[in-house]
Amino acid sequence: MSASLVPMPKTSVDKYDLVPPWKYKVRTSGKFPNVQAVTESEGKEKATYRHLRPRVLTSKLREIAPGRDEAAEYHRTSMSILELVFYPDVVSPKKEREINQGRKRVDFTMENAAESGFFFRLPTTHRIPSSYIFIECKNYSTDVANPELDQLAGRFDVNKGQVGLMLCRTVDDMPLLLQRCADAFGAKREVLLPLTDDDLNRMLDTYLNSAESPYEALLSERLRTIVDR
Repeated sequence: MSASLVPMPKTSVDKYDLVPPWKYKVRTSGKFPNVQAVTESEGKEKATYRHLRPRVLTSKLREIAPGRDEAAEYHRTSMSILELVFYPDVVSPKKEREINQGRKRVDFTMENAAESGFFFRLPTTHRIPSSYIFIECKNYSTDVANPELDQLAGRFDVNKGQVGLMLCRTVDDMPLLLQRCADAFGAKREVLLPLTDDDLNRMLDTYLNSAESPYEALLSERLRTIVDR
């Protein structure tokens, strides 16, 4: 059953929405040698958490109305989703971070800690600076366009990263938006990846089905579409 079809009670939202994913997941690479194996009771809670949190976040995202009034809730929910599906490859989300001595702000940033997969290939195979991933959230009822993409690209720095995610509710003309992203890549090798509510729900569904790196297929496909244009 798709996670998007399962509404969750308020008690589940309260208990599970605010728990960081690193509490329940152990990286096996040895990067975090001090993490202990979960106990039997913790293992049961982990299993409960894994099934509930994607459903909670899907339900919350669906309930948020586009527009300025609920923009903060959209930012918060989107950040929670990315934190869940990207872990442990992209971590440490920082909301509304100031950059360039406070002259510019970005909705939030995350650190690229990947040792394999999509985010690892960005700096190694594609040679695209991506120590940090810049993320903008637009709770619009209309399509984002060049001004919003230019705003996100304006955050880029060759020493910090040239990869950004543009989160928006829906896109009526995705081919046009992807062409604009392709133009940015062709001009400066800047990677701008749009993600809609449907994309976030797809990653949550994949996470719910216990797939590793639930973002891998989606982001790889989107980048290829942009690069090949």
